[in-house]
Amino acid sequence: MEIPSPSLNCKSSSPTKLEGRTWSFHNLIQCKIDNSHKDTKIFPSNELQQLEQLETIHAHHCDNVEEVFEVTSEVTNNESQTNVKFPKLREVDLKYIHSLKYIWKSNQWRTLEFRNLTTLSIHGCRSLEHVFTCSMVGCVMQLQELHIDWCVNMKVIVKEEEEDCDAEVSEIIEFRSLKSLQLSRLPRLKGFYLGKKDFTLPSLDTLVISMCPEIMVFTKGHSIIPEQTILETSFGSFNVGEDINSFILTKKQELVLAGMMNQVGKFWIGMMALQVLAL
Repeated sequence: MEIPSPSLNCKSSSPTKLEGRTWSFHNLIQCKIDNSHKDTKIFPSNELQQLEQLETIHAHHCDNVEEVFEVTSEVTNNESQTNVKFPKLREVDLKYIHSLKYIWKSNQWRTLEFRNLTTLSIHGCRSLEHVFTCSMVGCVMQLQELHIDWCVNMKVIVKEEEEDCDAEVSEIIEFRSLKSLQLSRLPRLKGFYLGKKDFTLPSLDTLVISMCPEIMVFTKGHSIIPEQTILETSFGSFNVGEDINSFILTKKQELVLAGMMNQVGKFWIGMMALQVLAL
């Protein structure tokens, strides 16, 4: 069932009469947003706690949107942390949102919990430079599929916390349920995570890294993935074993050597051509 939302395209979040019944964000099950949405966020901060029925989000071509979930850093009088839960949200699909900078901003005063989110797909969001911070990973523990494609300014998937954020982060960062990770057409991607903490993906079975020419490592710290994980690249499929960083480094070196050999080959062909002309 899809419930249209007039307040997604205006400032008011008050209940609205819709087909003879009162509508509010409490009733929202499926959210579909397009270029008619003119706000800079999809869900304002004051509406987040009303989204307990929300199951899916599909946002395409909404050029003004800079963040999906607005999380303010306002401190309450008692300075206690507020935890906003999305108990039914299971799928988020974001395409061609050219101004998107954040899924949400992490801070120590308000956290978001997506206990049933299993699929996150991001395509063609050219302003997005990262997907999660370290503390945000613990909010998506049931995530099974993470697919990111054609985000030309994506530098890392998980980044260190912002300087003004004091959110607590464990020493080992874990995507406990992630099975499929696809990273495609990300020309500025340097790595999955470039911080110093260890990273573990115990359920991963499929990893796609395709057309990411700048990637140097998967993580700078120690990364743990199952030995049977299959890495699919533009050059074929490989079983990476435990040490994916060594695997990526080896393949990069092979590509560099292949490129050098290719240049040498072109040089000798050119020399032969010059000799023929001289004759």
